[in-house]
Amino acid sequence: MKRKPDLLEEKEKTRDAVAQITCWCIAVAVHQKYGVGRDRLERVAAVMARVQNEIEAVIVEMGTPKGMAVLAAKLEGVCETEFRVPLNRAPKGRREMELRRDGDLAATAAWCCFAVGMREVLGFGTERLNGVRAEALGNYRQFNEWYREDPMWAMTKLQHCAEQAMRQEVPIVQELSLIHISEPTRQEA
Repeated sequence: MKRKPDLLEEKEKTRDAVAQITCWCIAVAVHQKYGVGRDRLERVAAVMARVQNEIEAVIVEMGTPKGMAVLAAKLEGVCETEFRVPLNRAPKGRREMELRRDGDLAATAAWCCFAVGMREVLGFGTERLNGVRAEALGNYRQFNEWYREDPMWAMTKLQHCAEQAMRQEVPIVQELSLIHISEPTRQEA
């Protein structure tokens, strides 16, 4: 008999999957909307890694809320900082609500780190950053539609889109959690 994963395990898997999917949706968006290719995306990724390390240090020392506040402050007034995962259905029960919150936190952190990288490397301002964010949300919505039809096909399609942007083979997360089965309750844009 297969055991049900504990909530902490499931939250960790959700955060990892959502952060990775969010990053690929953003990379595809910036590639499709502005023609940014692998070299510049890799430079953005280097800035993202630096920012993630800075924020991780703040989180370790002062906690997640403070770390997220410091991250959001890097973009204060420049662009939207929240990135809520588009859902296929509303969360049911406490467990799904907690997974939703963790997914949104991971997506927001991924978006903010990516946005700082795009601002620093590509010189993107408010209009372009908000345009990429809107496009990335649309990509995530599309991914969730594909996922509802066939999870493996959705992963293959996302991988194909990411490979088009990066012009190389890319690994995509294979294990997804409940965060991808929720219905939208309102427009996320």
